[in-house]
Amino acid sequence: MRTVAEPARATLTPPLIGRLVADRYTLEEELGRGGFGTVYGASGDGGERVAVKVFSRSEGLATRADREARTARKLDHPNIHSVLGVEGDDEHVYLVSRLVDGERLDRSGLDDLQAVRAMAAVCDALAHAHARGVVHRDVKPANILVAREGTVTLTDFGIASDDDARDQTADERVLGTLSYMSPEQAAGERATGATDVWAAGLTLYAQLTGANPYKARTLVQLLEKLREGAEPLAAVRPDLPAGVCRAVDRALQRDPARRPTASGLRDALLRGLVEDEEREEDGLGAGERQRRPRSIGIRSHGQVALPRPVRAARPARAVLAGIAMAWALVAFPVYPASWSLPLAVVAGLLAFRRPVAAAAFAGLVCIPAFWNYAEAAGMVWAVLCAAWIWAGRRWDGTSRLLAPLAAIPLGLAGLGPAYVLVAATAPTPRRRAAEGAAGAVVAAVAGGWLPHHAAKVLPAASSPVTYLTAVGRAPEVLAIAAAMVVAAVLLPAAWRLEEPRRVQAVVLWGIAFGLAVASAPHLLGDRPGAAPGAAVAATLVGILAVAWALAGPRFERPLTAR
Repeated sequence: MRTVAEPARATLTPPLIGRLVADRYTLEEELGRGGFGTVYGASGDGGERVAVKVFSRSEGLATRADREARTARKLDHPNIHSVLGVEGDDEHVYLVSRLVDGERLDRSGLDDLQAVRAMAAVCDALAHAHARGVVHRDVKPANILVAREGTVTLTDFGIASDDDARDQTADERVLGTLSYMSPEQAAGERATGATDVWAAGLTLYAQLTGANPYKARTLVQLLEKLREGAEPLAAVRPDLPAGVCRAVDRALQRDPARRPTASGLRDALLRGLVEDEEREEDGLGAGERQRRPRSIGIRSHGQVALPRPVRAARPARAVLAGIAMAWALVAFPVYPASWSLPLAVVAGLLAFRRPVAAAAFAGLVCIPAFWNYAEAAGMVWAVLCAAWIWAGRRWDGTSRLLAPLAAIPLGLAGLGPAYVLVAATAPTPRRRAAEGAAGAVVAAVAGGWLPHHAAKVLPAASSPVTYLTAVGRAPEVLAIAAAMVVAAVLLPAAWRLEEPRRVQAVVLWGIAFGLAVASAPHLLGDRPGAAPGAAVAATLVGILAVAWALAGPRFERPLTAR
C-alpha cells in the first residue's frame, strides 16, 4: 500500500512558561505551535533573547531536534534561521535559535513589491539549501518571518529532507502542510527542490491575491483542487507586472520538470520587477518618477485591466451550465421532459466545484440528444466537447472551461456577437482566440445563424462533412466568427494603453468590430439578417467597451497588498 501525504499531527506539549532550560534560558511566552513542537520566547542569563522550540520525548520527537539542528548547521545564509544549539532533560529536547522580532509573511503588511522581493530572498535561501542537499518540504507563510527592519527569514527545517541524513524514514518523505503541498507530494512521491519551488510560488500567489486556491481540509479535497488548477495570476491580478505573473505561473506547473529552479524563480521575480520599473520610467519625467507610487498593486498612469468578476466565477458557471443543459434538452428532445430540470440542476452543481466533471457530464448526456437530431451532429459534438476539455486541462484553465456557455443566452437573445466581451477577459491571447472561436460556434447554434438554404441539410445528416458543407454555404457566419476571434485578442491590447490613447483605441476597436459583424450578412450573405441581431449586438459591444474605457477607472479602487 502506497503511503500518501497527510497533515502533520499537532503536539500537545503542556505550557512550560517559567521553565529554566540548560540553566541559562527562561521560557517567557509561547510564540506558536507547529506540527511537532511548541516555540517559546526566552531570555538568557546575559539578557539576550532567543527562540526555544520544545520537542516532547514521550511523543518520540526528540530525534527531530537533533536532525533539525544538524540540518541547520549545514546552512549558512542570511535568510535562513540560525540555530544556536540543542539542550535536553528527561522530558523534552530544546532547540535554541536566534529570535526574529517580526511577523509571519501573511501578517506582515508588506505591499506587493515588498512581497515579491521577500519571496525572491526566500528563493535565494532555498537555492542555498538545495545546493547542499537539503529540501525544506514545508515552505508556507507561517515559516517565513519578516523582521521589523525588513529582513526576511526562512524558518523551521524540522521536516526537511537531507541527503546526508541516516535517520530519515520513508513516511517522512510525505510530510508537509496540506494546503501548500505540491502535486507530487500529494501523490506520495519523494520531495525535491521543485517541491519547494511550488510552495514558494503558491505562497507568493496567495500573498498577492489574498487567497490560496489550493486550501484544503483533506487530501481528497486537495487532489480535486490540484486537478482543477488555479487561475493564472494575471487573470486575478492583471495589474501586476507580466514578468512576475509568468514566474509565479511557471512555479505552479503540475510537472516538476517544467518548474524553474529556486535560483531561476528568484531571478525571474526580480527581472519582472526591473522590467516593469524600466517600462514605467521610460514614459516619465524626473519629477514624476519621484512621485510614482512604489506599490506594484497601485494602478498608475491610467493603466486599467479588463474587468474580471473573479468572485462571481463559480456561481456564474453553475448558472450557465444549468441553463445550457436545460436549453440543449429542450431544443434537441430525446429524454422525457421531466428529466430536463433534474439533469440541469446536476450540471449546475457539478460546475460550481468541478467544471471538468460538469463538461464531461454534459458531453455524455447531450450525445444522444444531438445524435437523435442527426448522427453527424452527435459525432461532431463528441469530438468538439472532448477537444475542449483536453485543451482546458492542458492549459491549466479549467476555471474558465465553461465560459463559452455564456454565448447560449446571448445567442437566444439575438446578441451572440456580444460574447466577444467575455472571451476578451481570458488571460492569454491563445486562450482569448480559443474562447472566441468556441463562443462563436455556440452562439451560431443557439442563435440560428445559418440561413435556411445552408441549414436545411443538417437534420438527419450522417456525415460530419455535411456540416462543413453547410458552413461553407454561409461565409457570413465564418466572417462573424473570425471577427469575434480577432476582436477578443485585440481588445486587451487596446485596454492596456495609457490615457487618452486607451479611449481612442477602444473606440476604434468598437467601430471596427461593429462594421465587421454588421456588414458581414449584407456583403457575404444571400440576404440581410443571415445572422439575426448581428448589427444590434455589435453596436451594444462598442457602446459597452467605450463606456467602460471612459468611466471604469473612476469606479475602480487601487488593488493593494492584502
